[in-house]
Amino acid sequence: MLPASIVDGVRYPEGEGMVGWYGRRNHDFFGPWGMPDRAGQLISQVSDAMAAAGGTPDLTLRAGGADRFLNFLGQG
Repeated sequence: MLPASIVDGVRYPEGEGMVGWYGRRNHDFFGPWGMPDRAGQLISQVSDAMAAAGGTPDLTLRAGGADRFLNFLGQG
């Protein structure tokens, strides 16, 4: 039997669309990363295209939230 647990759902604001979900996953699951390399540039380009297509071009992608997210979950 599993010990008692608290399940917490974290979601993106409704008006952000898929780019909000995509951006938060990148932010929450990557550690410190300025994204200057080719992979970071490609991820940023995909995010920018999704934001423009979804009518939210002001949303920008960042990485580096993994430590805070783990602390929120009680794992940090």
